[in-house]
Amino acid sequence: MKILVIGSSGIVGSAFKRNQVEGHVYWFEDHNSFELTNYDQITQKLTAISPDIVINCAASDGINRCAQNPAEAYAINVQAVNDLAVICNQLEICLVHFSTDAVFNGQKGDFYTEDDIPDPLNTYSKTKHLGSQLVQNLSRKYYVFRLPILFGIRENQKAGFLERMFALVESGKRELCIADDIYSCPSFSDDIAKRILELLESNLEYGLYHLKNEGKASLYDFAKIFFAKLGVDVKINRAKAADFAANGKEPRALNTIMKSIKIDHLRQWEAAMDDFVRQF
Repeated sequence: MKILVIGSSGIVGSAFKRNQVEGHVYWFEDHNSFELTNYDQITQKLTAISPDIVINCAASDGINRCAQNPAEAYAINVQAVNDLAVICNQLEICLVHFSTDAVFNGQKGDFYTEDDIPDPLNTYSKTKHLGSQLVQNLSRKYYVFRLPILFGIRENQKAGFLERMFALVESGKRELCIADDIYSCPSFSDDIAKRILELLESNLEYGLYHLKNEGKASLYDFAKIFFAKLGVDVKINRAKAADFAANGKEPRALNTIMKSIKIDHLRQWEAAMDDFVRQF
């Protein structure tokens, strides 16, 4: 297969680059070489390469960032995805796109499945949901993978949750306050990329899937286990999401744990964390 990965310097795109499977031909494009909001450039690139599969890892992410830059969030998460879906459909290219567990409102009190109806609460989750709907409505050949909070090595300079916490400790902070009432299913980007490449070879039925490592955790537990495995001595205090509410412009869902009723989960996230710590 010929596979084009867009957004290849982010946490998911970098994982695809590290976990290439022999027998396939890959192209990797990041924001420096590929402008996703340029319709003509998308058309020219896809026509020239003629890939079998496009994996779109590009996104405007972060609840606060999207709240502060709604036009950018819409341009990248909605309009560019619309254009990409239209072009891929015209050229009969399979499109792989990513959504987020943040599309749920967190009120279920149990694991969300592919059958649950999204109810996004903020600009980030609303634009991601709109983008995934466009892929499903405009594409004949597509996969939308809904992902939870991720950990993994990335090429770009963006910092995920664990990197931000580590940076605070590196700067001399020896005590952290982290919310213990925000829950997700921490997942390793390398595991995600490997499984998707396996699924693409398996003739999986087109559609929407939840993809995650087994297990769940609060942000408090997520950070505590990370620092313990890293061997870093830092005191982590329990806090509540409400303690940080003043820092955010928009609401966020607190409990977006999810599971798949269509495909198998990956290994336990704590086991995957061991591999991440070795790379860190």
